[in-house]
Amino acid sequence: MKKFKYFENRECEYYPCHVKSQNCLFCYCPLYWIPIECEGNYKILKNGIKDCCDCTKPHDFNGWDFIQRKLTEVFNLKSGGVKMADFNEAFNHTMGHEGGYVNDPDDAGGETYRGIARVYNPQWSGWDIIDDTKPNIDNIALDFHVRKFYEERYWDVNRLDDFPQSIANEMFDTGVNMGIGRAAKFLQECLNYLNRNGSLFADLVVDGAIGPASLNALSKVTRDEEILLTMLNVCQGRHYMNYMSKSPTQEKYARGWFKRVKLTKE
Repeated sequence: MKKFKYFENRECEYYPCHVKSQNCLFCYCPLYWIPIECEGNYKILKNGIKDCCDCTKPHDFNGWDFIQRKLTEVFNLKSGGVKMADFNEAFNHTMGHEGGYVNDPDDAGGETYRGIARVYNPQWSGWDIIDDTKPNIDNIALDFHVRKFYEERYWDVNRLDDFPQSIANEMFDTGVNMGIGRAAKFLQECLNYLNRNGSLFADLVVDGAIGPASLNALSKVTRDEEILLTMLNVCQGRHYMNYMSKSPTQEKYARGWFKRVKLTKE
């Protein structure tokens, strides 16, 4: 075996922490956060934490080769070997539903630019440009600020880079329209219905936080991508209906809202 592939740190006070004659090259497993199935002997605790205490794969004689193979899979996903979700595609799709500058008294968000409501986002950097250029708003100058806002607040927070494109598009659009927490809860709820009564993975806690447990669950239903997409859109439509029932003044937005509900993959 090549020396760079194996190392035993017998001077460590915890040696051996897993098995005798273990490979200590990876004291902490670099696969903990990867967005695909790591193949390790882990379990997801009820609080959503990934517990790897019983996994010895990084410490086996072939641990180095195993780690390198899995990391290569991830790098291929990120570099285009297998396409991961692209923010710009989702952004362009969602912006087709969002108008320019609007100040509708019936809109709870008040003054809004491309879906960014001033009531909820008073510190957004673009408001200074809007205030300085109204009524002839400088849309070109604002484009950078809009994209940066949406990528940081609605894309990165739900780790959408690690999703199939169609699901990422839907999650992003729902997050922009209804909030990132609600979008995440819709996903977790739908994944629970697809887990074959717990045989694929344990029911997720529907807490609106995308972490290792949710990503692991998503990786288990890749063959059901179109079904999952339909279910997410049903959740979206259900919310619109419930919202209009509680607040009839919102019915004026029904036609626009339901243009966002697509029951089949585009």
